[in-house]
Amino acid sequence: DFRVFGSFGVESYLGQVILLERNSIQYVIEGLAGSRYVAVRYMDCRGCQKLFVSVHFPHSDNSDECFSSAVFDLCKLLHQWPGICTVVGGDWNVQPGESRFAELLQMLSERGFQIQLPPSPTWHGRHTDKTFDYFFVSPQFVERLTPHPDPITTSIHPEAAREIRSDHDLVTMNAAVNATHDSGSGQRRRPKQKPRVKNFVAKWQVSCDDLKAAWSVGQCMISRPSVLVLSGRSSVSSRGDALTGGAPLSMSTRLR
Repeated sequence: DFRVFGSFGVESYLGQVILLERNSIQYVIEGLAGSRYVAVRYMDCRGCQKLFVSVHFPHSDNSDECFSSAVFDLCKLLHQWPGICTVVGGDWNVQPGESRFAELLQMLSERGFQIQLPPSPTWHGRHTDKTFDYFFVSPQFVERLTPHPDPITTSIHPEAAREIRSDHDLVTMNAAVNATHDSGSGQRRRPKQKPRVKNFVAKWQVSCDDLKAAWSVGQCMISRPSVLVLSGRSSVSSRGDALTGGAPLSMSTRLR
């Protein structure tokens, strides 16, 4: 059961869509759209504010000015919400080593974002393969990672591309994120000490075993054309979240 946010007004093929699993959220704050992205800002079931962004950037046959405009448009969005957990992912249509990638990386790294690249190319043409689909995560997201040896991993699932006859592989990102209850402002609150029953989207109850585990798993899937799916399971609340774009947390990204 999902909440659906999308727009046909963006400059990408067939528009873009983000799906939020209902049980992973308290409430949605707002949906946003730019020239090359759609985004949703929401409060998760642990009281953490999150922003997930799905992008589809200009192809190589578009001008450099068109690509720079898309970077600037995304920059304006991220500038509005500098202090919350943010995941940005999708089809960037540029791979590491290219001049356009340097422009994109500079903008995001200046804001503390870290890139999460898949282990192999994600786009397959007739005569070449390229890495077009990947994630960026904000410093607030990184701060919530557990001290796991590999808190973030990315994987590719080529069977999904064959099923839907896509030139993009399914890309997943899994992240182990602390399930600390916070307001999303960058300041963590002390974890709750007693099991409680709450009513958000649905009723859920925290057990002592769950509190001891204190971690959750979520998924974020982003696809071309433009589908970002956020879902998961949580041992502390009803469902986890990803990227995404969204705790010990896990994210999956589907890119078509």
